[in-house]
Amino acid sequence: HYENSLVVVRSCSSRPEAEVLRSLLAAYDIPVYIRGGDLPGAGGISEVSGGFQVMLPALAERDAREVIDAAEKPSP
Repeated sequence: HYENSLVVVRSCSSRPEAEVLRSLLAAYDIPVYIRGGDLPGAGGISEVSGGFQVMLPALAERDAREVIDAAEKPSP
């Protein structure tokens, strides 16, 4: 039920960081795609290519940002 156009909700410097975010959003049935990775010839340094972008359908962006904000809010 989500639109096909994708938006970037977060750029991560490492794949594990991106995967944690993907797992969090998947728990709320929000489809997530990770784009990026090592640039060939960069010696495995992902930052050279801009890291990993966590992307999802545009219509899911508001829900995803609410989930991320709630997860990052310090507990009282």
